[in-house]
Amino acid sequence: MEIPENLKEAIPVLDKGFVRLVDFMGNDDAIVQAARVSYGNGTKTVREDAKLIDYLMRNDHTSPFEMPIFRFHLKMPVFIARQWVRHRKGSVADEHASMNEISGRYSEMKDEFYLPDKTRMVKQSAVNKQGSSEIPIEYSSLTLEWIAAEQHNAYENYKDYLKQKLAR
Repeated sequence: MEIPENLKEAIPVLDKGFVRLVDFMGNDDAIVQAARVSYGNGTKTVREDAKLIDYLMRNDHTSPFEMPIFRFHLKMPVFIARQWVRHRKGSVADEHASMNEISGRYSEMKDEFYLPDKTRMVKQSAVNKQGSSEIPIEYSSLTLEWIAAEQHNAYENYKDYLKQKLAR
């Protein structure tokens, strides 16, 4: 089955990231066949299939939804990738998933860094270790300038190291 045109386009995420469906295997038939295998009946009508899928979803019977396989091309900041791998089903922590990424050992890394939107810059909450609280926009602008300058400086050093023939 070919990827429909409307699913081929990359969906922008954050400032430079995206998610794009590359390939898939399986469809609703794979889900209903997996659900019905437990009691031996074959595929019913499309209407009955739709009802079964709704029932499975509503009642958290999720194992039949593991039958289709999706392959995505994702671009995200490193800190997002690490959290995705750590916390999500379908990550490399899941036995059915795998992941590859660009290696700085084989390719020269691009001068590209994530910079948060200044409206998203927050300070650590004093009362909640996982929480945050607002900071004045002037302070977030200054902090963002510092972050950008440090990233630029780090990349300039990286280029200098490469000019000195240090291994990537």
